[in-house]
Amino acid sequence: MSKYNQYLETINAASDLNSKVEALKTHPDVKKVIDFRKKLQTLMTKHGVSASEVISLLDGDRPATPSKAPARKKAAKNDKRRASRPMKTYVNPHTGETVKTKGGNHKTLNEWRAEHGKETVASWVQE
Repeated sequence: MSKYNQYLETINAASDLNSKVEALKTHPDVKKVIDFRKKLQTLMTKHGVSASEVISLLDGDRPATPSKAPARKKAAKNDKRRASRPMKTYVNPHTGETVKTKGGNHKTLNEWRAEHGKETVASWVQE
């Protein structure tokens, strides 16, 4: 697409947006909000109050409601959310081979389970 075509499309898009803005300016709800903001800004300037002060003033009128659940702290990246799993030692009575693992998805354990059955391998745990 040539730069001139891009220019024409941009001009058309801008004119469409301008017409939408003008239509919104005449909408009664938008007029109310614009009028309110102008009056509020005038009052704030007259009394030397900032927007954040108005917000805190209005929030102060609300009764403080205690939350039912305590606020949770965000955990840091290296915080552990659960306790680490205990180390388990499996000893194959047929071969004498030993496997130490914290999880159950171990290559050798899976081979043993396929060969001897899940319950049998679970009985090989040494405490």
